[in-house]
Formats: sequence, C-alpha cells, structure tokens
Amino acid sequence: MHTMKNLGFMKIIISSVIISLFLASCGFNSRAPSATSTSVVPTDVTITSVSQSPVPKNTETPRIDNTPTSPAAKAITLSPINTENIERIQLLFTHQLSWEAISYGLVAISPNGKWVALATKYSSQLYLLSLIWKPNNSIVPSIDVESLRIYKLRTESIAFSPDSAYLAVAGNDNSVSVLDLENPNKIRTFDIGNWTSAVSFVRDSKTLAVGTMRGYEGSLQIIDLETGTTKYEISKNTSSGGICNVGVSPDGKVLAIGYCTNVFDISTWNIDKNYEYIARLTGIDEVNTNCPHFCTDNRNIIAFNPLTGDIASGTNYDRIPLQDTHSGKLRTIISTVVREGDVAYDASPINALAFTPDGEMLVIGATPEIQIRSVKDGELLWSTTESPYYITAVAMNADARLMISVNSDGEVKFWGIPQ
Repeated sequence: MHTMKNLGFMKIIISSVIISLFLASCGFNSRAPSATSTSVVPTDVTITSVSQSPVPKNTETPRIDNTPTSPAAKAITLSPINTENIERIQLLFTHQLSWEAISYGLVAISPNGKWVALATKYSSQLYLLSLIWKPNNSIVPSIDVESLRIYKLRTESIAFSPDSAYLAVAGNDNSVSVLDLENPNKIRTFDIGNWTSAVSFVRDSKTLAVGTMRGYEGSLQIIDLETGTTKYEISKNTSSGGICNVGVSPDGKVLAIGYCTNVFDISTWNIDKNYEYIARLTGIDEVNTNCPHFCTDNRNIIAFNPLTGDIASGTNYDRIPLQDTHSGKLRTIISTVVREGDVAYDASPINALAFTPDGEMLVIGATPEIQIRSVKDGELLWSTTESPYYITAVAMNADARLMISVNSDGEVKFWGIPQ
C-alpha cells in the first residue's frame, strides 16, 4: 500500500515536469512581463565575425592629398635643366593643396634641396614639405607625408637660410617668425613694429632683412637674430613708399628691395659697407602710378642673376628689365609677349621670377603660363599654359634638377627631365 502511494506521487512529479517542459517549448514564461523590458527581435539579423587582429601602426590618414599625376614605382633620376635639353622638361607629379583664402601661393626650396615651403598670402596656412631624394640625384615622385608640417601662420613672404637650418616668415602683421627646421616646435617671433611684407636672410642664418609697409610708409630693418635687436633701419618712409620684395645677391654683397609705390622702382645697398646706399634702379620708362601698397601693378618682383649679379624686376607689365645692381645700367629687356603668326598675346602680370643656376635662363611665372626665356636674347625656350589658372609662384633648386610651380587653384607641380 505504501509502495503504491509512492508510485502515484512519482507519476504526479513526472507529469508536472513534462507539462512544464511543454509550456516552455510553446513560449510561455512563468514570470509576468515587464512594461519596460519588452523587446522586438528583428526579422532579418546578420551576425558578422569581427577579427581581433591588432591595428597596424603608421596608418594615419595623410593631412593633405597627394596623388601623383603619373604614379611611379621607383625613384626617377633627373638631369640638370639646361639650354640643350630644356625641351624635354615634363611634369613629374602634382600635389594638391587646399587654400584657405585668396589663392595667391608662395613657394621656396631650401638650398640643400630637402625642404619645400608653401604658403598662401592673406591666409594662415604654411606647409613645410620634405622631398624624398635618393642617391644619384633620384627623386621619388611623391611627398613624404610623414614629415609634413602645417603651421598656423599668416604669411606674406618666406625665405630659407643659406644653411637650410631655418625658415623665416614675414607674417603680414607686425612680426616675423623664424622656424627651426630640425626642431618642429621651436619658433622664434620678433616684433618689428610695422606691417611685415618681405623677408630674406643676409649671408648667414644670424641676420635677417625685413621689409615693412603701411600705406606710403615703410622701411627695411636688419635684425640680429641672436640678440633680437635691430642693427640698421634703412629706406625709412621714402617717397618710394612701402616695400614689397627684398633679396640678396648670390655673392652676398648687395641687398635690393622692390618698392610697392612706383613701377620698376628698386634700390640697392652695399652690405660690406654697412649697407651704404648704391643706386636707385628705375628700370624702364613706364607710367608712374604712385599709389599705396595695394596697387597690384607695382609689386616690383626681383631676382638676381647668379652669374652676372644683374637684377630682374617684374610687375603687371609684359617687360622685364635686367639691370646692373651698381650703376643701374639697363642690360636688356625680356618680354613675355608670345607671337603665333600674325597673332600676339601678352602673358602678364608677372607673379614670379627665378634664374637658372647657370644664369643663362629666366623662369617667369605669369598669367596664365610658365615661360623659360634666354637671358641673352629673350628667346622663348619652353612654356606651358596653366589656363584657366594663373601661376603665382615658381622656384628652382640649386642644381637645376627640379622646378616647382604653384597655380591659383592650389596645384603644386613638380617639373624635371628624367634621364
């Protein structure tokens, strides 16, 4: 009897377990549903397995786009550009920059050929690029993005020191900054007391020539960078007005400035004789517009011929006078006019000038093209049209293997002659 009761009790337990399992399989839950925990399961759910591999290093997105026009797998060996091979100049690669404001670019190449400085006037973006050179004068057709530096500096003029250790920046305000190229965060700033408009190192990395302008006022200050003091102040508030450009002759003996007020108005000083005044080079008989520093006609862009020491000056006009820096004697006039049969067109204004290292050719950044002309007779040796954009800056490295141009669209183009 006791055994029968136990068997009945066991049946009840087994039945209860079976019923519970059945209810659970049908979706019933013994708990009451919560109003805040109700969830809806999506009808289509795809679960993807995610790899837990470590993230590779050095994969930072480049800060500027660098897309070579003709990608190359290896370095390109370049020949020096000269009158014999100039027709073989070709575009090596293009580097696109995004300008912040008015697209009027500046470019400078360090004497050792390693650094390229790029900036935009009236903006606050300065780029310092490192070129990738290999043995035997070979260059990799791209920019070393890992070494790229971007500085928030207002820029009106840029210049490398002769030893390639520093970059000077005239800031379009009352100051000039000097960047240490080996120490990216080391920047010295000097208060000049007037609107800085042009800058150039004088012979070494210790002395800086800074031009200023404000309306008709302006001066050239010689700054001792070690002490931060002004050693000389010359050409102060002359009738020629503010200063747009400043340069030092290749032999380090002559300092020249291009004024902003009068057309073809350049003055020179003797550095060896404590900046004794030499001459005023009035260039050619052109209209004297006599207006303040915002006159676009009167920029008086200057460049020294490294062979003869003569100085070239460019403005909005199509004629470029070459003059003796001491006597002011006019050597020749180079014109940017191009003749095609009975048709002639004028490639001006002139925005940039650069001589080839041998002094035989003049590189002209004009609108809308680059021209390379013979210094001897002004013959057009090579040109390329950048329409609809105009050329704002040109530069050539010390051994003439690389030429760089900047146009108004922010395209930085690298030119050369592959072997």
